Amino acid sequence: MDAYLQAIEKMPRVIKVFFSIFVLDIFWAIWRVVLGVKNKSVYQILVAILWFFIGVVLLWVLDLISLIVNNYPFWFKQE
Repeated sequence: MDAYLQAIEKMPRVIKVFFSIFVLDIFWAIWRVVLGVKNKSVYQILVAILWFFIGVVLLWVLDLISLIVNNYPFWFKQE
């Protein structure tokens, strides 16, 4: 699971932005679920599942903007 997360986080910004476009935002929804499972956070998992259904249609714009500005999808701050 850690290898999956690290591989995604090390991708070039252009590829990350590409995956945040409309229907492809499912890619980041899956990333959020995996990250929530890794963090053992029920709250993050529930929000990630909601994002899976709502984000693909509406919230993908937040991912796009966040990736362009921060090189990180719109999500909880990681420490």
